[in-house]
Amino acid sequence: MSNQLDFEEKFKGVVCAGSITDRREFMRLMEIPEEILNIVDSLDRRSFLPHEPEGPLEPPQDIGFDQTMSALWMVAWQAALLKSESRHKIFEIGGGCGCLGSVLANLGSEVHIVELIPELAELESKVADEKVFIWHGNGF
Repeated sequence: MSNQLDFEEKFKGVVCAGSITDRREFMRLMEIPEEILNIVDSLDRRSFLPHEPEGPLEPPQDIGFDQTMSALWMVAWQAALLKSESRHKIFEIGGGCGCLGSVLANLGSEVHIVELIPELAELESKVADEKVFIWHGNGF
């Protein structure tokens, strides 16, 4: 709960007021490490989408099946909160399009994703880093 309170206190009104116009500036304020910022910036978000994007790639993107690919700042924040290291093995349930898994793999972790939706599991398999392992199923 303290992370949520810290976030709300630190960024209260900043985003709503529109005072941050640069995504990278916003992520720096969130204290996301430079290494993660560089990995997120290097991602080809188009490759994680099953269709051509409508509009800018920064905000959440529809990937079909009532699922979305999170905004880049959210992916970066999730990766930063996990404090992933090369010795870690990460198990992600419902990896969506595989964007977070790819960021974590680029940080050196071994990532295992179980995806219920076969089309998304197939998409993840096409774009996955060699350290990302994908299974289609419900986790049982």
